[in-house]
Amino acid sequence: TNSSNGLITGYPGIYCNQSESIYELYTDGDFLYVGTNCHGIYFSSDNGENWQQMNEGIPMETRTRVYDISSNNERIYAMTDKGVYYSTNTGQNWQLDDRLPFDGENIDINKSNLCIPNQKNIYISKDNGTNWDIINQKLSIPSFSYNNFITSDSNYFYIADGNYGMYKLSNIDTVRKQFSYGLTQRHAKYLYKEDSILISATECGGLYYSNNLGDDWKIINNLLVNIKINSIVKFDTLLIAATDSGIYCSSDKGIQWKKDLSFSEVNVNSIISYNDSLLAGTNNGIYIGKLGYWNKLNSEISDNQIN
Repeated sequence: TNSSNGLITGYPGIYCNQSESIYELYTDGDFLYVGTNCHGIYFSSDNGENWQQMNEGIPMETRTRVYDISSNNERIYAMTDKGVYYSTNTGQNWQLDDRLPFDGENIDINKSNLCIPNQKNIYISKDNGTNWDIINQKLSIPSFSYNNFITSDSNYFYIADGNYGMYKLSNIDTVRKQFSYGLTQRHAKYLYKEDSILISATECGGLYYSNNLGDDWKIINNLLVNIKINSIVKFDTLLIAATDSGIYCSSDKGIQWKKDLSFSEVNVNSIISYNDSLLAGTNNGIYIGKLGYWNKLNSEISDNQIN
């Protein structure tokens, strides 16, 4: 990596050393956010040409890891190893919500409804974070043993638990439903939703598919059975999967997948849709492009792990 005083020369403003890795890529309109392994949050408003740290209010005396970033029209939230922080001014200042867990890694936001699962509880807010309830205690849901993966629509939060399968929680009246019929491998590592379709990527049992919001599931026996999926994003009419074995795409909403042979990197840790392109984070930098055509966003970021 070509660097000067710890700054990546191709990404002015982002600190880099051998211990740094980028865990999260998030886009909010024309803004790009990066969550790092050691140095908190970075922000760009010019398509990634220049970056600035956005950590005001987040303790930075020791390394700060950022797992997840998400937002609605009023707040942006950051899940860190020092707690859950939120900002009301696009990340210029952050405030700790000390009512929330320090070990949560995922947050889902649907308008003013927020949900954070961690290793023991499910936290839900129906008023944009003003008040929080620990829902699993009220609904007698067993304590979870893994950080859990979550997605939502206008009516429900869908939560994948490492031991007990799937839960569907109403964000209106907080009624729960456990739905795991046909889900023989329950250690979910990623959960994707589109319309009535749910896709659960499990730790070691392949990919499961439901076309009725999880009432029943079937395993997808194709190229992705034994491949770890890190994220799935919709791009045009396709589903794009970032995996530990490259990039895969599906044109039939997740039934059949094929590998994008034009993408040379193996480990793809994250992928997002940005403007009319895709951004893919790898162990060897960030790539920008579309299926069949990719360019390295910056050839000087060669040994950074992008997650």
